[in-house]
Amino acid sequence: MDVAYLTFGAQLTHADKLANSLRAIHNVEAWSDGGIHYHIIVATMRQPPREACEAICSLSPSRHGDMSDRIHLHTLANLSREAMQLKGRLAKLARGPGKMYLWKNMIHYILPEQLDRVLLLDSDIFIVTEVAQLWSMFDRFGPNQMIGMGLEQNQFYSSLFGSTSGALGLNSGVVLYDLRRMRASELYKRQLEGFASQRLPVGIPIKPERTRLGYIADQTLFSFMSHPTAAGAAELFFVLPCGWNRQLSPQYWTTPGFLATHQCSGPCHLLHANFKPYKRLLEGWIQSDPTGRTCGVRAAVEGARNCTSRFPKHPPREHECPDAIWAYPAGVYMMREVARRRRFTIQKSFATDKLGVVVPDKDRVLTELIPCGAAAAPCVPGLQPGDKRSRAS
Repeated sequence: MDVAYLTFGAQLTHADKLANSLRAIHNVEAWSDGGIHYHIIVATMRQPPREACEAICSLSPSRHGDMSDRIHLHTLANLSREAMQLKGRLAKLARGPGKMYLWKNMIHYILPEQLDRVLLLDSDIFIVTEVAQLWSMFDRFGPNQMIGMGLEQNQFYSSLFGSTSGALGLNSGVVLYDLRRMRASELYKRQLEGFASQRLPVGIPIKPERTRLGYIADQTLFSFMSHPTAAGAAELFFVLPCGWNRQLSPQYWTTPGFLATHQCSGPCHLLHANFKPYKRLLEGWIQSDPTGRTCGVRAAVEGARNCTSRFPKHPPREHECPDAIWAYPAGVYMMREVARRRRFTIQKSFATDKLGVVVPDKDRVLTELIPCGAAAAPCVPGLQPGDKRSRAS
């Protein structure tokens, strides 16, 4: 099993610049049998690879012992001229960090030929289920599918594609790549070349200027490719169950129709803190307990699991769960926790969308929370690595 992280943004001169990826590796290790190989992709590397790997391993001890033979570093320094030129042309459609994110669309150029499959995770992912279950999604791929991603759980791409298209777009926080198929696919190659030549995708009723890929260029490019009426590339994509990329961002809470796109009736296997204040909270959780047994993580997972079409009108009774959230999404709990740590309280407030569904006002969310201490009663059965009966599996 192989897991990859992109750590662009700084040269690898000191191992501590990989702090986010190292924290994420702790979490993955807690939910694995110790056989995972990690591939860390950096822009450049001044230290000799062996020395850099040793430094990384010294900062990232595993409960499974020495990791020196399981961490691999890859740089962009030795890529072919073809790959660099293709990326350069694609980058003209992107802005800001989106230019570097486009390497997610070209990861088959970076990783070695002997690697057939890889799971790419953002560093703001918190897994609470055996990683092998996510890896097993490869077995569900159809004969032409080579990229597995979850849907974007808000209406961002509806505004891009048009609300009547029915396309939600894809989120690139969790991606399964069949690298062997990607390298052999003429269709995927034509897609990349087409966008690099700035040709418009066919069949999408949007204005030409909206085809620019923007700040999240990687997932926007994947979303264009997977659009049901685009240039025949939808067949390349496998859609992961919603619980394998449970997005917590509250950015679109008050947008009409948010609940319909955000609802997830399946189990929550991981949390994706795709909202800046939540990232720091998640980092703290991983650092304190990478297994996710803490009450804060359990409450957030429980909230993500129990998404319904409407928010509850009242908080749960104390005996039901002393630390449970009273409203979904899990971001409500996260917002409370962030605010609690900052020692301020925001008044409880609601807004009603055009469909008559009550949603919390994202700017005035109730942040008071029953203290979550070490002696607090568990909100869900203890989430133990390897426990096949846990409610997060």
